[in-house]
Amino acid sequence: MFKMKDYQPLVHLSLIIMTPPFFDYNDYVYWKYMIIIYLQSIDYDLWLSIENRPHKPTKIKNDITVPKPKSKYSDGDRKLLSMDAKAMNTLYCAFSRSESNRVISCRNARDI
Repeated sequence: MFKMKDYQPLVHLSLIIMTPPFFDYNDYVYWKYMIIIYLQSIDYDLWLSIENRPHKPTKIKNDITVPKPKSKYSDGDRKLLSMDAKAMNTLYCAFSRSESNRVISCRNARDI
């Protein structure tokens, strides 16, 4: 029978597997493929938030589409905005500090 101490190496391994692939400048094509798979494995909607551009909550006012004020965001709006924030966080975690400084001004994950 296994005891908790027997699972420690497995817990350590899972922590390593759950980190995003690190971007090291050498093989962008490989990293891009790996980060796409990584994001999709966390939550496919996370990948879609990058692929389809970030969500911008809007409403129709006088037959014109206008941005919603934050106080009027629906739960669905918040969920979609949260997806882009999670995608940005994941990408930042894959970068070194110097690489993060290059993309810090990006407003959404797709621009990164």
